[in-house]
Amino acid sequence: LDTIRNDTGEPVYAIGRINIIDQEKNEKENLLNKAQRDSLTRLYNTETSRSLIMQALDNLQEGEIEALLVLDIDYFKSINDTYGHMRGDETLQTVANLLNNNFRSADIIGRPGGDEFIIYMTKLKDLDALRAKCEALCQSVREIKIDSSKNITISLGVAVATPGQTFESLYQIADKALYSAKAAGRDRYELFVPPTIQ
Repeated sequence: LDTIRNDTGEPVYAIGRINIIDQEKNEKENLLNKAQRDSLTRLYNTETSRSLIMQALDNLQEGEIEALLVLDIDYFKSINDTYGHMRGDETLQTVANLLNNNFRSADIIGRPGGDEFIIYMTKLKDLDALRAKCEALCQSVREIKIDSSKNITISLGVAVATPGQTFESLYQIADKALYSAKAAGRDRYELFVPPTIQ
């Protein structure tokens, strides 16, 4: 412990104590980070995603455009069955990295489990910007290769949020849109826009 003294010899502060506080703070932040993250992809886990999205919904104002995206990797089970679980995990990590690189830091990106991912997009310019983002996301995923002859695709369900909406109701709408995308042939997105916003 180094004690720093002033001109009269009185102790002013101790450097060792400052280091200990910094170390404790870093350890607490690391533990909190681990508790909030999915261990495989390092995206937010179910509980943290839900909590952050609920906060965003609480702050949503009339006239603002925000949206929840729910996506599944198409035929993910066949990737695991054909190439093994290690390749399946690598695919999940690759998609997670793509999401991290293609969305803003203000957006909330999570992995509830399995091959499902969720993204809550905040403060969108307009619906055209949202549609363009969804199309670009589908296209970016198409470029991920499993092997030389096989690429992956996603099905994406999107729901535009309304002020006062709960997480549960928004998720249900996005999930229904996801199943519509699957029913329409996969490798696509379906968007639900409330009548009040159109």
